[in-house]
Amino acid sequence: MDAPYSLRLNDYEGEIISLAFILFVLSGLVLSPLNFSINFASFWSVLHYLLLPLIFVVLAHEGLHALAAKLFGARIGFGISVFGKINLAPYTAVRTPLRKREWIYTIVSPILLSIIAYILAFTLQSSWWGIVFVFNTSGLAGDLLVLLIISKMPDDALIVDEGVVMRSTHEFPRISRRVSMIIKIFALALLLYIILNFRVEVVVEK
Repeated sequence: MDAPYSLRLNDYEGEIISLAFILFVLSGLVLSPLNFSINFASFWSVLHYLLLPLIFVVLAHEGLHALAAKLFGARIGFGISVFGKINLAPYTAVRTPLRKREWIYTIVSPILLSIIAYILAFTLQSSWWGIVFVFNTSGLAGDLLVLLIISKMPDDALIVDEGVVMRSTHEFPRISRRVSMIIKIFALALLLYIILNFRVEVVVEK
C-alpha cells in the first residue's frame, strides 16, 4: 500500500499528557461517592492496588484494540515505544490497512473496559476496580486524540499503525491550535484547583 502520509503521536505529547491528566482527575471525581480508602503502607498493598491494576489495564486495553482489529481481518503486533522523554508506552500495531470506519471501532474498543470497571466498582464496592477504571480512562487520552484526527479524514482513507507512527493514503488533519489550547488550559485549571484545595491533615498522638 502506498501510504505517503504519517502521524506521530510524539508530535502531540503536550496535548496527550494534558488530556490524560484531565481524564484521570474527572474519572477520580466520578468515583468519589464510593469514598475509597487505600493504604499504601506495605509492599503488598502497593502491589495489589497499584501494580496489578496497571498491568491488568495495559494487557486488557491493548488486547481490546487487538481483538477489534482482528475482527476486521488485520494482522497485529505488540511492542513498547518511548513516548516523550521518559514515558514507556505499550502499543498494538495494526499492520493491515483498515478503513476509517473500521479504525474508529478499533480505537474506541477499550472504552468497554472502563464501562465494565465502573459498573463493578459500584456493584462490588471495589476500590480495585475503581483504580482499573481510573487507569484505563486516563489511558484513553491518546486514543481520543487519534479518534479526533481520523474522524475528519475521508471514508475511503486506508490507515495502518506501525506502533510509533500511523500511515495513510490520505493526509492526517492536524489538531487545531484552539483545541490544543483548550485542552492545555483546562488541564492547568484543574491542576491549580487541586493545588489550592489540597489539604494535609497531621494527627499528633499524645
